[in-house]
Amino acid sequence: MLHISDITKMERCLRAFQLSRIEKIESNHFINLNVDLNQCIMEYFMIKEDEVFVGVRNDDPQRASDAFHQYQFFINARFAYDEMRIKIPFMIKGEDDSLTVYFTSLQLYPKEGQGQYMADTLEVLRLCGYQVKDVYLFHLNDEYVREKEFDVFKAFKVSDTFYNHHNHPSHSISEIL
Repeated sequence: MLHISDITKMERCLRAFQLSRIEKIESNHFINLNVDLNQCIMEYFMIKEDEVFVGVRNDDPQRASDAFHQYQFFINARFAYDEMRIKIPFMIKGEDDSLTVYFTSLQLYPKEGQGQYMADTLEVLRLCGYQVKDVYLFHLNDEYVREKEFDVFKAFKVSDTFYNHHNHPSHSISEIL
């Protein structure tokens, strides 16, 4: 079974995709996030642990579908359609069962190139029978400077805009999708 991220890797570089299936490729991160991103999401949106469904790696997609009627908040929920698996980083179910989806990014300036990945992911979610109302990015705030205590409300921000190669706001998510 393919994962949606496999397609992204293949589009970037076929050889790197092949190597990723064989050996682990180490990467160096410029940002050292020593807090759990799931906990940051829950704190930012003021969600209690018993109010959220949290998916784990290799989850059966049916698990998230079964939890849909039980929870309003979902972190790392897995879904699959016709052998294509996806993971939704964070979503909120509305009263009419429509979804507000948040894609997470540990970048200061998420680029438009992520739009194709988001569109593919949302299409699989739509094919699974879910209606997406709004789409946002949950990413690092470029104005944040850490002080003694980590402040999740200052460290992250929610936006509906991608950035260009000069790190200026360019197109909204709805324009790209």
